[in-house]
Amino acid sequence: MLALDLARGEDLLVSGSADCSTKLWRLSTGQLLKTLADQSHWVLSVILSPAVAHRVDRFCGRHLLLTMTRDDIQLWSWADPEPPLLEHMGQPDLYIPLKSVTEAIQSFFFTPGLHFDGSRISFIRQMPMFDTQTIGDADIVILSAETGKVVHNVHVMQKIRKLLAIGSRYAVVLLPYLDSKYKNLAVVDLLKREVVGGATVPHSRASTPDRKSVV
Repeated sequence: MLALDLARGEDLLVSGSADCSTKLWRLSTGQLLKTLADQSHWVLSVILSPAVAHRVDRFCGRHLLLTMTRDDIQLWSWADPEPPLLEHMGQPDLYIPLKSVTEAIQSFFFTPGLHFDGSRISFIRQMPMFDTQTIGDADIVILSAETGKVVHNVHVMQKIRKLLAIGSRYAVVLLPYLDSKYKNLAVVDLLKREVVGGATVPHSRASTPDRKSVV
């Protein structure tokens, strides 16, 4: 299992795993309600958003589930969390391919760390760089959950391990940990398009699937 999220008010839990599946569970009983199998790769991020928690007009009154693999972001919606309706969840309502089939496979990659603020979907896209360098070539990409189209893109000349948080003005990102003198927790001003602050925090080993911070 690589990712978890829950919606207590809807009594739901969602899990994403390395078997390329996403599963919806009844939180109070542990009952498996729905398996979305055969996704393109490991499911690295999952997000549940109840109908009352989002502001996407297209899905007004519907609960949302977002998933992310290295290849795509998908969004499903449904009007009621009861098992009979979940059984009819088929194709996603919104499919966002992260790589074009016309591009070289190694041209860029997507760092685990999917965020949804109720109306916008955010993630990190970056180019591969030498492991010994701290300088990087990354973008904080913000999409409309209504259309799946890019509404904001911020370029950051840093290697980014994970997008930890994002708001209307600032984003917090985790950079590679080198030593106690190097600030690897960075605050990015989305309007100025630059790093405006940061701190040094310890970091887990590179073998951790999503390179999570220990803070």
